[in-house]
Amino acid sequence: MSNARRLARTTTNLPPCVVQIHPNDSSVCLVGTYQLEEEGMRRGSLDVYRNYNNRLDFESSSETDSSILDVKICPHDPSLVFTAQSTGSIIAWKISVPAHSPSSNPSSPSSEEESVLGRSPASISSISSISSRSSRSSVSARASLPPVSLKKIDQFQLFPETTLVLAICFSPEDPTIMSATLSSGEVAMLKFANNGAPVITGLSHTHLLESWTSAIGSRSLSNVLFSGGDDSLLAAHDMRLMSETESGVIWTSVKLHDAGVTSILPSSKNWMSSNPNYLWTGGYDDHLRAIDLRTGPNNSLESYLPPTVSSSINLRGGVWRLTPSPKEGDDRVLACCMYEGARIVSPDRPATVQRVIRKGHESMVYGGDWTADGSQMITCSFYDKQLQLWSSQDKEEDYPRFEQESAYAQLNNESLRTQSLLSTPEISM
Repeated sequence: MSNARRLARTTTNLPPCVVQIHPNDSSVCLVGTYQLEEEGMRRGSLDVYRNYNNRLDFESSSETDSSILDVKICPHDPSLVFTAQSTGSIIAWKISVPAHSPSSNPSSPSSEEESVLGRSPASISSISSISSRSSRSSVSARASLPPVSLKKIDQFQLFPETTLVLAICFSPEDPTIMSATLSSGEVAMLKFANNGAPVITGLSHTHLLESWTSAIGSRSLSNVLFSGGDDSLLAAHDMRLMSETESGVIWTSVKLHDAGVTSILPSSKNWMSSNPNYLWTGGYDDHLRAIDLRTGPNNSLESYLPPTVSSSINLRGGVWRLTPSPKEGDDRVLACCMYEGARIVSPDRPATVQRVIRKGHESMVYGGDWTADGSQMITCSFYDKQLQLWSSQDKEEDYPRFEQESAYAQLNNESLRTQSLLSTPEISM
């Protein structure tokens, strides 16, 4: 286990809680933000950043009159983006990514960066002028990129305004199905109507506390909706049986985690495809667990026989989000571990931590995502409003490189050091 190599960082305007990198262009990064005001009101934004030449540059911000708790780019149509809002609604966005926009390449530093690698300490005094020239060159090249177009299409008020939509998830196989989990403990199955509006077709009241997360299976489990809640309960629902009066529950268990279940990652055609009956889960108890779903005849899910834990690993932080690498044949997972940064986990038997992402994140790491080739990740931390770019392949000690912060980060870095995190209000439900 070693530290990952940080390439760049910047400071966001509002606290960030979720990151999505566009699958068609890894230079485009969407960031959802969450701000709790003193009077209890919430606001947020959907921000666009560009990762170009190992830099993170702010491009635009679309403010919302409520906070954003989750962002999902539609896997079936990457021109559509959906956000989960703190006022019981889901917002649909249209994103247009310019054609032939260059993606970042972490393995190709600029000539200025190459010239300082391996320099002696006595020669490093000239680094400021080199960084300045590199920065101006990068800004000039970045300015020539056509901007990303992000427009709000519609806002769907599906639930009471006092309810927070905590997370949303698309079916990996059926483009008409989405799930949503709520602060009320409910788990909703949504189906897109012909006009593109999501309609509630199933509502489960399985969880007694906040339902933090959900995931829909694939292949033989394509009709199964998994959900996890603050009550430590993990549940499996048959979506064919779900309605507004029937939960469609197959099984529930409170014995798999010792605290709230906050992340769920089922096997798919792109991740752990050789183990279709396994499920990874994470929770507030700091553990990542591999769940064996093979309980009934012919590996079916049976209500009388809940699944068992095959293996577990303590990641030393609440496992808030699990994101698999999008690269084919790469089964690594980015685990956002809240107060302990993030981890790159390899699904060996047992699972092992390959890299630790911690440097510069001084508060809760809620969001992270991979570039399309699996070579880089972008993570965000909440209270200190940090957005950071990392290499997933090189260890920090392998390259004594001189990372460049954005101009905004440089201007605000000193004020951030003196700001007490205790003065920032906690997220409350």
